[in-house]
Amino acid sequence: MRWLSAEQTPWGCPVLDVGPVTGGVEPRLRAAVQAIADGWTGEDGAGLGPLRPPEGPALPGELRLPLSSADPAMTPEGALFRPQHPSERHALYLRDGWVWALDAHTRAVRAAAPASREGALLVIGPLHAGLLGPAPDGGPPAGLDYAQSGDPAMVWATFTWLLRSHALGELLPAPLPAALAEEPRAAALWASGWLGRRCLGLAAAPALPPPTRPLRVDGALLLAAQRGDLAGLQAALAAGAAPAAPGSFFGYTALHAAAAMGEAGCVGALLAAGAPVDATADDGATPLLAAAAQHGPDTSAVVGLLIAAGAKLDARLGARGEAAVHLAAQAGRGPVLARLIGAGADIHAATDGGFTALHMAAELGRADLVTLLRAAGADPRAAAGGLRPADLAEAKGHLTLAAALRAAGG
Repeated sequence: MRWLSAEQTPWGCPVLDVGPVTGGVEPRLRAAVQAIADGWTGEDGAGLGPLRPPEGPALPGELRLPLSSADPAMTPEGALFRPQHPSERHALYLRDGWVWALDAHTRAVRAAAPASREGALLVIGPLHAGLLGPAPDGGPPAGLDYAQSGDPAMVWATFTWLLRSHALGELLPAPLPAALAEEPRAAALWASGWLGRRCLGLAAAPALPPPTRPLRVDGALLLAAQRGDLAGLQAALAAGAAPAAPGSFFGYTALHAAAAMGEAGCVGALLAAGAPVDATADDGATPLLAAAAQHGPDTSAVVGLLIAAGAKLDARLGARGEAAVHLAAQAGRGPVLARLIGAGADIHAATDGGFTALHMAAELGRADLVTLLRAAGADPRAAAGGLRPADLAEAKGHLTLAAALRAAGG
């Protein structure tokens, strides 16, 4: 562990780098605790039962977080953050007009605050906080417990960090308890045990920039789509769920989720309900791109439904400028690639680095995809950084395929 100077961080303050500890600890949980830790995946909040805020006086204050829309239907009640790993120590929910922070291993409420919508903002506060955990080595408590820590600013700062680092997905330092400021090892162990692996740094008084992302919720509709639960999805739609509502994972919608899982029934129901076929996530992904990139389930039927609904074939991911034909080739999905080609997708399209779908199929050694692309007119002479498809095939040891591409002019 080491201290990073203010000049070495984007937050303008010294930060204790605790990532080597929080990111490297693999907790060994009892079977019952492991079951709880694993049980958050499909939990939209309905299974949590009655929730009550911690006892004791509420801490005055207010936190205002941006929403994706002023329309309440676009921010349903549900999960703000669902742990995917035992080292993620908190689950966050928006339910019954409150924001709840729960211990991921016990489901106990650690903090809660009433929340109300004000246009495209969620106004949160005052804060009811309970014990998050004692400092290690017998030190004074240092968590979300005002009654024992005596520091309301620390309590609010920790709650704010939980929401912004978990629900908004921002990389921010967590507040450093004063009792641990001179004990880097103890601070790292505290962060690992009570804040979890999303805590990579601690700072005494971090001056956080304004939020860069809106607060989004995984409601019943999105979770049903992820499970391929058509009955649950239809029930959520009947209850008024907004098909266009973005979820917590980079703004992916229920249609993104169903498309990526190859759930044709759910995709059809969502399209019939008015889900936008070209909804764009933060990374540029549309449902068609999410389906084309899938390495697991067969998504060819879903791709056909999306194409029939008018999905844009030339949509691109933001990171490298990949279109659906590139993603399907990378995933080795012949039936998906065939549907895209049949619908008129541009097989000559190049990524930002100049690579075509033929480059990708050749590098994988997929002679069947190369044949499919060549039959549609893909150019074996196309070069990316001076490399043709045959060069990539040869570099990966696919010598027969490389020879065939060279014989075709590449």
